[in-house]
Amino acid sequence: MGYFLSVQHTMTSQECADGTAAAAAGDEREDNLANFQVLLLEGKKAFIANRLKEAEAKFSEAAGISVEMYGDFAVETFEPHFLYGKTLLELAKIEDNVFSSALQGVPLKTQGDKQLDDSISDPEALSGPILLIFRLRIF
Repeated sequence: MGYFLSVQHTMTSQECADGTAAAAAGDEREDNLANFQVLLLEGKKAFIANRLKEAEAKFSEAAGISVEMYGDFAVETFEPHFLYGKTLLELAKIEDNVFSSALQGVPLKTQGDKQLDDSISDPEALSGPILLIFRLRIF
């Protein structure tokens, strides 16, 4: 008759902790990946709907998560960073249009104005009453 030895391996507390930590890290990574995908999708929807501030926030958060998961220069981080930059560019265009339209009708400086400014900027060139007015306004 043969004897069968049954060898049981009991896990040490360190091995249990390592297994639990690995499982928790795997769950956290899956949660981050799911959150990343949701943020990317919501950002795309907001961009298409022209809600650029919302899209900018979503893409910014998605880019941060992608860097945490994959590293700074991983290929997987390209899309969220690209979309974030694209959104920032659109926001900058809108802000530029606001300032440009606010300045419509304001005359631009001409070459003659520049020559006038150059002559005034030299205090030695001022004479008599103009010098007196200039000094009174400064002091």
